[in-house]
This record gives sequence, structure tokens and C-alpha cells, in this order.
Amino acid sequence: MKKPVLFALLLAIGISGTAQSLINQISFRFKDSQWETSSRTDFYYDRNGNDSLDEYLVYFQNLGTFQKRQLRHHYFNPTGRMDSLLRERWEGIPGAYVPRFRQLNHFNNQGLLDTTLELMNTTGNWFMDGRTSYSYNSANAELRRTFEYHTNAIWEPVSLDSSFYDSQGQLERKRSYSYDSLGNLYLSRERHYKYDINGKIDRIIHFRQLSSGWDSNSVEQYIYAPNGILSEERYILILPGSHNPTTRKLYTYLANGAIDTTYFSSLMWDSTNTWITNSKVGYTYSNNPVNIEEYFSAIEIYPNPVEDLLSLNNMPLKEKRICLRSLDGLLIRQFTIQERSFKLPTSYLKPGVYLLQLNIGELTYFRNIIKL
Repeated sequence: MKKPVLFALLLAIGISGTAQSLINQISFRFKDSQWETSSRTDFYYDRNGNDSLDEYLVYFQNLGTFQKRQLRHHYFNPTGRMDSLLRERWEGIPGAYVPRFRQLNHFNNQGLLDTTLELMNTTGNWFMDGRTSYSYNSANAELRRTFEYHTNAIWEPVSLDSSFYDSQGQLERKRSYSYDSLGNLYLSRERHYKYDINGKIDRIIHFRQLSSGWDSNSVEQYIYAPNGILSEERYILILPGSHNPTTRKLYTYLANGAIDTTYFSSLMWDSTNTWITNSKVGYTYSNNPVNIEEYFSAIEIYPNPVEDLLSLNNMPLKEKRICLRSLDGLLIRQFTIQERSFKLPTSYLKPGVYLLQLNIGELTYFRNIIKL
């Protein structure tokens, strides 16, 4: 539940001011009485304003630089729904991003998520790893979510979540079931949702099933400012006879209502009961975020289909890395150039479809290439 609340805040940017887009978030940790940069995520958008690419980078204090770690590509259909996600991991050898995870989303006739397929690539070949299926009630609210693993060429059920709603249609509780080694389904966890008088989520109470019965072991608490904006989240670990808050998030906002900083704190388990802030995330926005499609639209790539040479013209005059990959993500050839034009040899390739990857600075572009 924590993720959707925070994402809703980020997506709601500009409600009380000029619409802006999130362009990066930077994480810091508090060490030796000062804040140190630890990581950064950059966000890029397509022409429709969808978050089409984000890149995660880790900061190395001894080098004073960020280094690449992961790319996530989001692909949207004409209705604005995300059809698929591709996650790539940076690998020192061959010094490039390598596709490692795919998520394929399928929607029903009402445009609701019906099935999600997860594919992994660990050895150069893609294989199915997981599948999540969804069902809904007449109000299009999620009723059931089933997760399965793909093992030995068959789908094996792993878990099932069921949702229950009150008479006003608000989510009241979720039950989580698991499957044992014999395929038997058993109830393992339950979450109860409580709301304030304004209909905002107030608490989520977590229960676990023990041999002696149900036991409430933790609570998520949401605290709002007088203007209705979320100001604090607390995760409370329930111990016998007491409620002990252990971690919390504090949010600050810009004048236009956009979230500015998230502070993460932990409670010191001593006589002082002092909150210690140990990390934070800062958010940066822009009225004109980088549009990947427009940035790369001036580059000419032809002919496609191609026989012997693929021409790339009108590229920015800066260092570029050009990679040719199979559709499975395997690197075939790689070039690093400075020039505005380049001819990529393709005569040695077998007929088929290949993936051209172009890295310019921290931006990445892909194009399918057909070899005749």
C-alpha cells in the first residue's frame, strides 16, 4: 500500500499549480553527521507525457560520479495503458545494458488488467517465470489476484489475494493465501483497511495466521496535514501489550503541491525514544522534461529493411555507443563513436529481426532492424 500512496502523490503534481513532470529523484544517507548522495533515478517521457524510461544510477563517493545500474522501459498502447515493461541491468562486461526482465500486460474488454506475464533472461535466452491473473466485481474493483510460477513447463500456483469491499465500495480487507508443497491452499495473512471521516486511508492493520489463531503484528498509519495532503507514514510493529513505532516517512511539499522531500526515520530503542533521520529522497521537476521521441526523431536510420550497411546520420556531436543485439538481448557488436554519421555493417547477419540500441549520454533509444 505504501507504493501507491507515494506514486499517487507524484502523479498528482500540478493539481494546485502549473503541471510539472518528475525528472529525477536523488537519495541521500546521513553518515558522519552529514548528508551523502547514494543514488539517483532519472525519468524520461514520450510525446504523450508517459514515463517511458527511467534509469537508476549509484553514486560512488571515492570517484565522485554516478555509475549506471538499471534501465526500465515502459511501453504504452494508444489508450495510455502500459503494454509491457523491459528492465535492463548494467554489466561491466560487455560495458552495456543487458535486458534481463520483461513484463507483458494483457487487458480485458473493459480495459482492466487481466494477466501479467513475467519473463527472465539469465543465460541469453528468455523464459517464462511468473504469471499473475486478475478478476473483478461488477464495479470493476479487483476481487482476486493469483500468482503462479512457471516450472517444469507447467504453471504452479504460489499465492492468491482476495479483496473485500464495504457497502460504499471502499476496500475493507485483503486476504492472502499460499499453496503448500501438495498444492493445498491455506490462509496466511490478512490486512484490514481503516479510513478517516474524509474517506482517506487512515490505517492498514496486518494480521498473520498462527497455529493459535490470528495475531495482529503490524500497522501502517497515515497522517494528513490540515489541507488534506499526506504528511507522515508510520510503520508500527505490534509487540505484546504495546504499539511500538519503528520507522516513519515525513513528506515536505513545494508551493504547487508537488512533493519536495521524503525523510526516512527510525526509532531508537533506548530510554530517549528519539527519532533518527537516516536517509532522504529529493525530487526535481520540470515544465519541459526530456522527450525521448523528439530527442531521437532527428536521427536518420536507413535503409530498413537492410542488406549490407545500415546508415545512421544526423546524430548529436558527442560520444555515442551503438549496440546491435538479438531480440533476446544478446550483444552481437558494439561501437563507440564521436561522429555525427556511422555505417553499421550487417552483411554477416542472418535474415531476421534485430535490436539496434543507441546510447547518447544517459539516454537510450531502441529500433527494430530487419535484415534481408
